[in-house]
Amino acid sequence: MIQRIQSIYLLLAAIAVLLLLAFPIAHYEVTADEISNEVSFTVDGGGITLNAGDKEFENIDEELRANEKVLTIFNYGKAGFIALGFFSLICIFIYDKGKKQRKRRKLQKNLVMVNIILHLLLIGGLLSAAAVGEEILRRQLEDNLGYGDVGVSYAVGFYMVPVAVAFLFLAWRGIRKDEKLISSLDRIR
Repeated sequence: MIQRIQSIYLLLAAIAVLLLLAFPIAHYEVTADEISNEVSFTVDGGGITLNAGDKEFENIDEELRANEKVLTIFNYGKAGFIALGFFSLICIFIYDKGKKQRKRRKLQKNLVMVNIILHLLLIGGLLSAAAVGEEILRRQLEDNLGYGDVGVSYAVGFYMVPVAVAFLFLAWRGIRKDEKLISSLDRIR
C-alpha cells in the first residue's frame, strides 16, 4: 500500500541503494615521489575510471580493468545493489488488506529486518572490496613503478547504504507501530 509511511521509507531505501550505480563509491589517490601531481582512480557502478593522463598510470589502468578479481567484485557488487533495491520494492507490495493482513504484516516486518541485515552485509562487502582494491592497486604500482602509495577515501555512493539502512529501520518501526495499533484495536473489540 503506497499511502502508508513505511511504504515511502521502503521506496526511499530502494532509491538510495540503486543510486549506488550512479554515484562514485570510492576514490583511490595514488602518490609517487617523483610524480608531482596526484593520480586518482574512481570506483563507481561503471567500474574503475582513471582520473589523470599520466602515461605511467595508463598501463596500470589497463591491467586493473583486465584483472578478473576486480571485475568479479564489480559484477557481484552491481548484482547485489540491484537485488537489494528490488528487495526493498518487493517489501512494499507484500502488504495486503484481505483476511491474511496480520500474517502479511508480520511477513513484511520480517522481510524488512532481513533487508536491514543484508544492507549491513553490503556495507561490510563495500569496505572489504575497497581494501582489496587498494591492495591490488598498490601491488600494480609496485610491479610497474617500484614505488608509490595508495590512499582510499569513500565517496557519496558509499554513504547511500547507511541512508538506506536508516530508511529501512524507519519502515520497520512503522510496520511495528501498525501492528501494535491493530492489536490494541482487537483488544478493545
